[in-house]
Amino acid sequence: FLLGFARRALGLQEDEPVTGRKLIFILSDGNIKFASQVEYFAAQLQQVGVSAKAVILPDVRGPPGSNNLVFDLMKEGTFTAYRCFYLRDALSSEYIREILSLAKDGKIRLVPSPSPLFDSKLPLALFHSEEYNSWFKNNLTERSFDVLMKIIPKTWVLDCDAMPEELRKMGLQNWQDISKLSRSQRNFVLKPVSQSWGRGIIFLDELSKAKVESAINEALFSGEVYIIQDILNPRRLETDYFSAENNCLIGLESGIRLT
Repeated sequence: FLLGFARRALGLQEDEPVTGRKLIFILSDGNIKFASQVEYFAAQLQQVGVSAKAVILPDVRGPPGSNNLVFDLMKEGTFTAYRCFYLRDALSSEYIREILSLAKDGKIRLVPSPSPLFDSKLPLALFHSEEYNSWFKNNLTERSFDVLMKIIPKTWVLDCDAMPEELRKMGLQNWQDISKLSRSQRNFVLKPVSQSWGRGIIFLDELSKAKVESAINEALFSGEVYIIQDILNPRRLETDYFSAENNCLIGLESGIRLT
């Protein structure tokens, strides 16, 4: 997995070596809560020879001062920047604007592509859509496709003019009909595609029928794009964490979350 990820991120062919190639994960100050996860992943990539590390860019307004982190990054030589930030972060960070400018000028390789599509939840809906599912199947390896089919919940774009055939088979003629289902049947979550950190998410199985209908109507006519997803309960695994207070490992049961 590590070699496959590294080659894809670095833009290498399957037989090209990754040893010594530089991959820098760039986080904004707003994503600092994920820094430890990214640092751990970078350390794992180092084990297979990739020169990987994580850098947190401060969230600043105005031009960088004398401590120009982007300039320091450029002294690394040729590298690939893996963006762990949203494009909207460029509104408040001059550093991120510089990173995007360097990528636009072809001075660094930036992945994922600075396309707004990758900052939204729409690709999840495209993956399961009748129009695009066959494209993913033909362009991914069989193993990759099967894994994504298992971990990406069924997702649909909330569209006044389109009702998925799968939901029609449940007897639904329009999106508002979801409110007529029992709580156990409406195992769905409503999400705005452009929000993050859980903002705007509504679990439809927790609301009354009247509130479900109101939430769907508001989403349909808000002018913002929403998706509806199946709710998948995460697997729970036994793991250990180090307690600094007790100076020992302590067992913990936790749910798995894909971030």
